[in-house]
Amino acid sequence: MVSIPITPQGPMTIDKAWLMGMIAGDGCVSQRSVLICAGQDRSLAIECRRVTASIYGRAGRVYSQPQQGPHPGVTWMFCVNSTEICRDLRRLACFGSSSWTIPKDVLSSNMRIVGAWISGLADDDGHDRIEIRKHRRCLTIASVNQASLAQVRDLLARLGVRCAIYTSRGRE
Repeated sequence: MVSIPITPQGPMTIDKAWLMGMIAGDGCVSQRSVLICAGQDRSLAIECRRVTASIYGRAGRVYSQPQQGPHPGVTWMFCVNSTEICRDLRRLACFGSSSWTIPKDVLSSNMRIVGAWISGLADDDGHDRIEIRKHRRCLTIASVNQASLAQVRDLLARLGVRCAIYTSRGRE
């Protein structure tokens, strides 16, 4: 695989928006590596590897970790070690459970980019529920980051999706 030079001035792409949504959902970006927890869905970790290779020319690796506790199984992880990739991603957004932000390039982009970012967030940190009797679908995204959830609500409104933010105290 050929490494693609990482140029920070490149436009936001659908793949990059999706990857950044995944990182916001359950990932981290350090100085040297990107780590994404894909839960029990191996295909998500493999898709992270494919997308990272298409954007940066570096595939990273997919591996599993045993889960402890009341629900034994495996958790699938994706990791890529590259200071250049980390620098590029951290230039675009802040990552961390209570401090993640939606990239400005996503906020000002077209609906396809916005949808890709939300899709990445929902793929990694969302829970889908279908209410058959009411013919409704419900997506829940949990986060301690209230400010960024408000931004997600605003992005969903741009897409024509109704939503509400709930706290442990009830609806906001």
